[in-house]
Amino acid sequence: MKLGKNAKRIGGISTPKFVAPVAIILVILHAFIIFAILQITRASGGLSSFMAQYGEYISEAGNVQAGSSRLSETSFSFLFHPMIETPGGDVPNTGPLIAYCTELASDNRGTTVVAHFRSYDINEDAVSYMETAAGAGAQMIEIQTHAIELVLACYTFPSLPQLDTIPRYTLSDEEKAMTKEEKLAVVYNLITGTEYSEAKRVLSENVSACTASIREEMTEKSQQKTKVVTLSRRFLWGMTLSVIGVLLFTFAFVIFQVVTPLRGFVRGIEAGDFIDEKTGLQEVRMLANAYNVLLANKDKMEDFLRAAAETDALTDLPNRYYFEQYMSKSNEAGYSVALLLFDVNYLKDTNDREGHHAGDMLLKRAASTILNSYGALPDSKCFRYGGDEFAAIIMNCTPQNIAEATVTFTDEQRKNNVSIAMGCAYTEDIGNTTFHTLFLRADHEMYAQKSKIHERDRLAAEKSTLED
Repeated sequence: MKLGKNAKRIGGISTPKFVAPVAIILVILHAFIIFAILQITRASGGLSSFMAQYGEYISEAGNVQAGSSRLSETSFSFLFHPMIETPGGDVPNTGPLIAYCTELASDNRGTTVVAHFRSYDINEDAVSYMETAAGAGAQMIEIQTHAIELVLACYTFPSLPQLDTIPRYTLSDEEKAMTKEEKLAVVYNLITGTEYSEAKRVLSENVSACTASIREEMTEKSQQKTKVVTLSRRFLWGMTLSVIGVLLFTFAFVIFQVVTPLRGFVRGIEAGDFIDEKTGLQEVRMLANAYNVLLANKDKMEDFLRAAAETDALTDLPNRYYFEQYMSKSNEAGYSVALLLFDVNYLKDTNDREGHHAGDMLLKRAASTILNSYGALPDSKCFRYGGDEFAAIIMNCTPQNIAEATVTFTDEQRKNNVSIAMGCAYTEDIGNTTFHTLFLRADHEMYAQKSKIHERDRLAAEKSTLED
């Protein structure tokens, strides 16, 4: 690395003289580390893959139990409370029903898991336990869907797309002819009966037995693989102890020759003070010199960059970026807000008829009109967020403040010979809504007013033509 003329006058050890020996040491260290990693990877790779695979088997078996519990909970929540009492009357309790349909449509059902288990390299006992658990789970689902269908026949429920994703139980003619009370009694007997309880017990016991069988098989196989891993780890420890001595020497050298000087620089930079240019490596001293020069010009640079990023060059108003940032960080509650959107009428006609310079002058007059009308209010901010689009946000205001400013706005338009469509959205507390909602309301109102203005001007032009 070649240093410039100014850098040569800065003292200290150059980076190449320090990096070269350190790089050689690091290459040697990495060679030892890579060799050790290869050894441990060969020994432990098989065991890690094996443990992860059996862990997935156990997790999948547990999901059957968990899924069954979720189905029971959501179905019971619906069946015991199909309607919710509200001041306006009873309403359908669709939440648990939708949750039930969503869970039933998932792929952790017993039949799906059984198909997976048959393809796995595990003992037949575990597969047999899972098949029995799947059968019990299917029996529980049949009872649940039977009870749900009876409840749906008792009450009027909205159409739920989720119900189309699950199998529906077909009621018998006898069940269809039952009264509401009789159907609900059947529901109670179904979900509290011996058949449902027995199916639940069978599922739980067989899932537990399946998990225990998998764990036993995993333990037997892992003991064989662990012997190989143990030998590999002993080799790794031997390599590690050999490397530690070299690392300690390198670490001490880096601390005294590099880290200590740099820490002093960091403290100075964090404090925002000028830093010492006479300590550390030569390149670090060069950095300190550059930082000191930058710090001296920081305020001027920050103001310039902020103005360039947030200000519209034509109107000197905050631009779209500032407008969006302003809205995103102003969503607290506890104060009123009025958001006004403006659209300059006939800008394109002005550009086409008189040229873009005239259009720019029109935009400047529009900006002045908006700023003199609404920018004069306390806690107000005006923006140009598009070509012919402006905005104003006024906080801690009242409808009367806005109305008074709007009168001024009308006078300013006549004074500045400009036509501007305006839409306003107001809320007494921003915590009750969002700036996005206010923006949509104001935008809708603005375009409605713009259409009226254009229609009014069109009729006036036609009338003038007829009179001529």
